[in-house]
Formats: sequence, structure tokens, C-alpha cells
Amino acid sequence: MYIAIYCVLTFISLIAVLLNLWGLPGNWVVLLVALILSWYHQWTHPGVLALVVFALIILGGDIGEIMASAAGAKKFGAGKMATWAAMLGGIIGAFIGVPVPIFGSILGALAGAFIGALLCELWRTRSVGKGTWAAVGAALGRMVGLSVRMVCGLVVWLAVLFAARP
Repeated sequence: MYIAIYCVLTFISLIAVLLNLWGLPGNWVVLLVALILSWYHQWTHPGVLALVVFALIILGGDIGEIMASAAGAKKFGAGKMATWAAMLGGIIGAFIGVPVPIFGSILGALAGAFIGALLCELWRTRSVGKGTWAAVGAALGRMVGLSVRMVCGLVVWLAVLFAARP
């Protein structure tokens, strides 16, 4: 019976990792699966310490995704206000893009980071070239952040797969 439960839950958690592509909190579903499997094993496989580590990895991936757009904007010459606008624009864009099928939230997050950095830099410098360059950095940073989030999800998924194996 456990093998069937294990197979179903690991499949669900793999699909959950892919939900990150749509901007959904798939990594947290993986943690929920880890909690269920740990509870089934009286909190031994995976253990409580492993669950805490999994949660920290997932949290780090989520924070890294948001911070990467600001880092990209800053690397490409944006000011402090534009880096904040890139982070906020990415978050707002992800929510606005959710209704668009398939990759709407990703496109929304990229566009939001781009637009946030661009508008702030245009307001600050009045230079289209500098503003566009900072906005490109914000969008590239957001893509790097999404990649970090996906890698964190896959690492936790593999760790859960190994720790709770039958």
C-alpha cells in the first residue's frame, strides 16, 4: 500500500515543481507532500530536521526569484528606486498574467519587472537608452530568479524522493 501512496505523492510533487513555470507555489506543494510522507512514517522519513531544511531551501528560492530582478536591474545600471520597482513590478505582473494560458504569469513577471524598472529609470534619468538597458537587466534577472526557484524545487523533490523511498 505504501508503494502506491509513495508513487502517487511523488508524481503529484513533480507536477507541483512544474507549476513554478506558471508562477504558482509548486515548491510549497512539494513540502506538503514531504510533510505527509513524514507523518506517515511517524516523522522519521524524512525527519523533522530535513523538513526544516526543505522549507529553508524553498523559501530561499522564492526570495531569490524576487531579489534577482532587482540585482539584474542594478547590474545594468538602474538606480535604487528602479530596483525596487523591478521587484514590485515582477510580483504584480505575475499576478496579472495568471489568467493568460500556459506561461502568462512568467510573461507577466518579466514584463512587470521590465516596465517597473523602465518607468523609474525614465523618470530618474530621462534617457530612453539607460532606462531600457536597466529594464532588460530587470527582466533577465527575473528569468535567472525563476531558474533558481525551479532548481530549488527539483533539489527538494529529489531529496524527498530519496528520503521517503519505500
